[in-house]
Amino acid sequence: MHYPKFLSKCAARSDLVLGLVAASVVLLSGLVMGKLSVGPANFATLSLPSFAQAGAPDLVTQNAIAPEASPTVPAIAASACPISLEVMDEGGAMIGGTLLAPCLPNQDLVIAHAGMVFSAKTLSTGALFFSLPALKTDGKVDIRFTDGETASASVPMPDAAAVQRVAVQWPYEDGFVIHAFENGAAFGAAGHIWQEAPNLPAAGASATGGYVQLLGDGAVAMPLLAQVFTYDPATPTEVLFEAAVTQTNCAGEMMGDVLFSKGGAVEKSEMTVAMPDCDAVGEYVHLGFVPPNPALALAN
Repeated sequence: MHYPKFLSKCAARSDLVLGLVAASVVLLSGLVMGKLSVGPANFATLSLPSFAQAGAPDLVTQNAIAPEASPTVPAIAASACPISLEVMDEGGAMIGGTLLAPCLPNQDLVIAHAGMVFSAKTLSTGALFFSLPALKTDGKVDIRFTDGETASASVPMPDAAAVQRVAVQWPYEDGFVIHAFENGAAFGAAGHIWQEAPNLPAAGASATGGYVQLLGDGAVAMPLLAQVFTYDPATPTEVLFEAAVTQTNCAGEMMGDVLFSKGGAVEKSEMTVAMPDCDAVGEYVHLGFVPPNPALALAN
């Protein structure tokens, strides 16, 4: 396959502990990411911190507790508008979630699982129904609203140990696209799987080959987006990450996280991609992904 000549090196380092810190700062500080400027190769990762303590129950209700009451004023035991989160195993190593937050209609939030984070928004009723690919068998899901309210829940996901997935995530409009080529497929041919041809299995049906899922609401104030490719382990597959050179990222840097899930465990790397000068607008940068070690190398 032939790719554009503008190729960049991607700095990657494994960081399973710090993976959640910077996205929380990005989302909650109101920082606007516009044109990225050139900077050092290492940077803080995009993920959010763990929002719940170990041992959280499967159904968590977030209540606001009143300060200590005076002897003549009864204490308020719980908020009139609790937040609840329930998660379930939908089959196919997919986690389904139901969030109920009646006092937080049309509110931006972040969903996090196993270091993967993406943005969403409640409905006018304060509810949110979502589905995401499981990367770990513990099936733990955390939610944080922009005002700091949180909820957590978990469900055992044994099927996650039987799938192999790679995800890329980023915190701004210009982002990455996963391209997977099964059995040496050419661009646009059968076996080329990407956002325009995701090859998603029909509801209730088993997957035939790999497939790509898109996560995140790009219409929120600070979007966090992700793409996840689920491998067909029996099929030889080449995976590339693509970044378009645009007026907002040219001559700067793009940053993101790469997560690789196998056997129900996750390896995570952060990456910084130096983009070509602005005379290359309209071209593309391609980065090859080589499992099971999530080290990024230039694609030829």
